[in-house]
Amino acid sequence: MGSLGSLAPGVYKFDTTAQLTGALTLDGGNDPYAKFIFLIGSALTTASAASVLLTNGTYFDNVYWLTGTAATFGGGTAFAGSVLAGSSITFDEGASIVCGRALAQVSVTMINNQVSTDCQPVPGDIDNPTDVPEPASWAVFFMGLLGLAGIIWNRRRNTTPSGFNLLRTMARAD
Repeated sequence: MGSLGSLAPGVYKFDTTAQLTGALTLDGGNDPYAKFIFLIGSALTTASAASVLLTNGTYFDNVYWLTGTAATFGGGTAFAGSVLAGSSITFDEGASIVCGRALAQVSVTMINNQVSTDCQPVPGDIDNPTDVPEPASWAVFFMGLLGLAGIIWNRRRNTTPSGFNLLRTMARAD
């Protein structure tokens, strides 16, 4: 791959291996739904200090790197996106996935590395909705508690003899 500059959203296929030796910018064009998919036949390798930068609304959750066998990240690499490897993922010391995931079928080897998914979603992204508080749910909760208290009170009232019923119950017992 080398220093590719900037790529637009799309599917990119490599029949065998892919090597990233410089900076790669993924430009979402201010589209919160922009997806980048990299299909790599065998292995993905990055040189030391290689990087993947996300710009103009590109969200890490819409970037996928799928390898047939392995992925190896050189020291100091700053990567982005979800890496799914057929066998293994190896991080040299200091390499990181700034925003994304590292998933392999066999092993993920890390030496003083960081993989972070603590990235902010793109506003309005339907795949990552913003939490909206629902105050009405508290009202439903308390109405349910009130109904439950009413049922318990009614059962106790019908099973506990009142003063007059208590005397009548005691008179029958004699």
